[in-house]
Amino acid sequence: MVSVTEPLKAIFNDILTTYGLAKIQELGIDLFGGCFNFRQMRDRSNYSVHTWELAIDLDSKRNQLKETSKTARFARSEYKPMIDIFYKHDFISLGKEKNYDWIHFQWNNF
Repeated sequence: MVSVTEPLKAIFNDILTTYGLAKIQELGIDLFGGCFNFRQMRDRSNYSVHTWELAIDLDSKRNQLKETSKTARFARSEYKPMIDIFYKHDFISLGKEKNYDWIHFQWNNF
């Protein structure tokens, strides 16, 4: 069984080192949106990556599913270091990859 526990610990340690706690809270990076959710994807052809606990959502109330880089908070320049840290640890951002669902970060090795 695959576990992303250690990569996620490393990600959040790097984020803490990069931003500091006060900035993390100011930016809403600490707002957990979910990890496990047993469900099919919206197109219903496959199961969501959340089904296998290989994805995490952050600050879901302020980064809606269909937002693009024009409106999503996580598309702003102050979040680039955070997104780079996820990539450093083999996670991808659907926002960066597909320009929607900016809250979603998933492990890229499944």
